[in-house]
Amino acid sequence: QELPKLYGVRNPEGLIMPPESL
Repeated sequence: QELPKLYGVRNPEGLIMPPESL
């Protein structure tokens, strides 16, 4: 279950990085 980029992207480590981080 991949969440939309608007909510955040799940990294392989399991951390959620919001689009603001990019």
